[in-house]
Amino acid sequence: MKAQDEPNPALGWRALRVGLDKPGVLRMQLQALLRGANGRPLTIMFPFVAQYEEYKTARREVDTTIAREEKLGHLLPASIEIGAMLETPSLAFAPDAFFEEVEFLSIGGNDLKQFFFAADRENERVRRRYDTLNVRFLTFIEHIVSRCEASNTRLSFCGEDAGRPVEAVCFAAMGLHTLSMRPASIGPVKHLLHRVNLVTLRDVIEQARKGGKQSVREDVMAYLKSVCCLSNQATDTVPSRVCQRRAQNPFRIRRRWHFDMLQLSEPKPTIVRSIPNQKHTRMPCFARSFQTVLHEKCA
Repeated sequence: MKAQDEPNPALGWRALRVGLDKPGVLRMQLQALLRGANGRPLTIMFPFVAQYEEYKTARREVDTTIAREEKLGHLLPASIEIGAMLETPSLAFAPDAFFEEVEFLSIGGNDLKQFFFAADRENERVRRRYDTLNVRFLTFIEHIVSRCEASNTRLSFCGEDAGRPVEAVCFAAMGLHTLSMRPASIGPVKHLLHRVNLVTLRDVIEQARKGGKQSVREDVMAYLKSVCCLSNQATDTVPSRVCQRRAQNPFRIRRRWHFDMLQLSEPKPTIVRSIPNQKHTRMPCFARSFQTVLHEKCA
């Protein structure tokens, strides 16, 4: 396909929209996923779904492709899960039937944030203007969490903010217990999750919201710093010079020591999931398989 010259590609003809307009291309990619599974479990996630009808159409294409592969005698996946990436605010207000039909949802934090604030994330003049811990954005995330809980739909968060410790613990406090991030972010996020009481943190966020604040970051940072400064359990296993640096910046973690510190705190019921770098796994752009290289659930 030829590249399309669009004034605003982020809001244009891309992802699932291309697949729905060119069903032959979508079927070809679905066929590749089914055959590539080679009898193993398969998970398909449709990106950039804006309304329920788009998901239903894509789901019908999956059923059609499965029937065709079965007729041809090809080996089918042992199990198939079909979900969607929630990147558009409109999908958060989809009918209940959508949340009941979809088997899982993953919040695409990068796109959802830029669409929520109408701020291009590639534009340096505006992308830092709006805080992820904005009260309205967190309330919107809470709305998505509540709808998924009502329909018993698995929900995760994928995006740069999931790999930032402060944002990650706030998402966990709001009810998001599955986060996708780069492998390098797992240590810092786990370290902070193991030292924070999510119920208390939720109360801090609620108090900031009731106080009419635009962002909860200041209140959250004050709470987290107090927790890190008062919790000195790790000092017995870490050299004093490292403790001094931690006192200056409690969120800085030395790769050499954070595993020892993690063992000293009570675990939280949060799943930290890492997905491979895109240059190592070239997934189809219309229907992506959610591969997991690290899936650790803290008991």
